[in-house]
Amino acid sequence: MFYIGHMSELNQKIILGIDPGTIITGYGIIHEKNGKIHPLDFGCIKPPASLPLEKRYLIIYEALQKLIDKHKPTAF
Repeated sequence: MFYIGHMSELNQKIILGIDPGTIITGYGIIHEKNGKIHPLDFGCIKPPASLPLEKRYLIIYEALQKLIDKHKPTAF
């Protein structure tokens, strides 16, 4: 797991998990505090399979960036 920031010092984390794929990329975001876990968000990013690979990567990148900006994870 890769940690960023200092939120973990407060005994809590927001963790972003990614199941990579170029057709479907899954993600889940959880909040862990004092050993208790609560789901915040989850889903799939599905760029059109007919697009060239570089365009699918861009769609995945932009969607993940929005999730990171919204939830500000402290671990990946």
